[in-house]
Order: sequence, then structure tokens, then C-alpha cells
Amino acid sequence: MELTKTEAKTICKEYNLGEFKSLKHFSGGSINENYDLKTSKGNFVIKMLSINKETRIWLEKQLELEVKVLDFIIKNKFEYKVIEPLRNRKGRILSEINNQKLWLYRKIEGSVDKEITKEKTNEEIRCIAKYHRLISKFKHKEKKNDGSWFFKKYEEMKKVPINNSTDRLMIENLPEFEKILKAMLKIKFRGKEMVIIHRDFHFGNLLLDKGKIKGIIDFDNVEYAPKISDLAMIIRDNCINKEKFDMGKLKEIIKEYEKSNKLTKRERKRIYYSPLMFLCDKFWFNYLYYKNDLKKQKTKIEEIVKKKNIILKEFGGKIKWQE
Repeated sequence: MELTKTEAKTICKEYNLGEFKSLKHFSGGSINENYDLKTSKGNFVIKMLSINKETRIWLEKQLELEVKVLDFIIKNKFEYKVIEPLRNRKGRILSEINNQKLWLYRKIEGSVDKEITKEKTNEEIRCIAKYHRLISKFKHKEKKNDGSWFFKKYEEMKKVPINNSTDRLMIENLPEFEKILKAMLKIKFRGKEMVIIHRDFHFGNLLLDKGKIKGIIDFDNVEYAPKISDLAMIIRDNCINKEKFDMGKLKEIIKEYEKSNKLTKRERKRIYYSPLMFLCDKFWFNYLYYKNDLKKQKTKIEEIVKKKNIILKEFGGKIKWQE
């Protein structure tokens, strides 16, 4: 759904945002449509929930946990800014315009930095560690993801007819991804090894000002999981080079993380859990999400399979497989 200026003006009234000035759609997020809204009271972001019913229901459920997490972070004066959902005149966060659900937050000033340096990467690692240290005190009743969502999507993929090389590559690798997923779900994590993770920590969700991280956005995917899960993208981006896994870089990541928050011996030993679970997730998502963009689908699946093979070459012997 494309948001109109008239609808935006209605939203301004609904959330007491003053007079409407401008509305601009911006990219970012694969399951939400986002808009930059400027009013006489400032700059805001409108998040339109997916029109896909299954995804929308999941997002609404997620929003309940997301709001609790954000409230906790703000109340505990975290050193990095996070988004703060706004409430409408009825005291609710979610509103509805023409059967489309949405919510808003005041925009955090800062920019996404595409020039990534070692110094910025180290700050990102410390930022994750500090978030984990704080969120470990958050009381909740969430349960660990049992992987049923992944297996459901894998079953859907098994029914796909082979029409091209990407379909064939997916079908050939799907059994091994299922095997990896089962092995990863067998691993037990305890105590403060489990926290409400952000689950999407990368520079696209970090706002910088003068080269320093100022804020964290996109808490849509928060879930109760091993805290090392949040290191997945850092490991992917820094440790997997061409055909080899760089253990030296991994040790540097762990060392930097532990400057702000300690890992247990078990976490350091099972650090491979992080990128492998990430790839199990991305395998189904990228294949199904890009089914109407075959070129991008092919690129994504080839990359995921390649990275999976590199990680298994390095860590496969340490994994206890569940047959």
C-alpha cells in the first residue's frame, strides 16, 4: 500500500504531531514499508506492517515484545539511542488506515555509514556487547525459538519444482541445512548465555554521527536466543574471505566483545553456532522472498551455500550431528 498525503495528515491528527509538512517513502526493511514524515513538531518514521497476513500477524506479536524491550532500554538510560514508539490519542501504538496497520516513532538523527573501517567495526562489536550486558537484566517469559518456523519453510521449499539451476542448488543443499539446523538446536545454552537478542545487528541498522555510533534501529526481530547469535553478521562480514575462514579475525572479534561483556568458555567454543543459524534462516528467506527476482535469488542462494561450506570446512569436525 502506498501512503497518501491525505492519509499522512490523518496520522498527524491521530498522533498529535502538529501540522503536516512532507512525506517521503524510503527503502529499508524487507517486510515493512517505511515513510519519512515531517511535521511542525519534528521528523518521524511511519512503519507500515506487511500486507501479507501471515507476516502481519507475526509482526503484531513481535511488536509487543519489541515495545517492552525498547521501554526497558530507554528507562535504563542506555548510552546509545533507540527508537521510541509513539502512542495515538487512544493510547495505542498500532493504528489502522484503510485496513493497513502502522506505527510511528520520532526519527533519530544520524546516518547509515557505508564506509566501514576496522575502528567502526570494533565499536559495533562493543555496542552489541553493551546491549547484551544491559538486556541480560530484562525480565520476561519468552521461550527459545524451537526452529519450527524454519522447518515449516523448508517443507514448503521441498515442494518446489526444479525449473532452473537455483532450484536445483536449493534442493541439493536443503538436506544439509536441515541437518545443520537440527544440530544447532541440540546445543544447550544457559543463564546469561541466553538474552533477548536484537537479531539484526549490522551497519544498516546503526546510525552514526561523525563516525561514531549514535543510535540503534530496527528491533523488529528481537527474540530470546543465545547472545552469540547477534555476532552472526560480524562474523560473516569479517571472517569469511573467498574460500577460507579467518580464525584470526574471529579471535579479534571475541577479544573486542569481551572488553565490554564476557563470554563463557562454552560460548567461545560454540561460536560457530552464530553464523550457521544465521545461514539456516537466510537460506529459506532469500529463496522464497526473491522468487520473483530470479537473478537476485540465484546470487543470494549461491552466496549462502558457499559460506555454509566454508564454515563447515573449518568447524564441521567440532559439531555433533543429529541424524
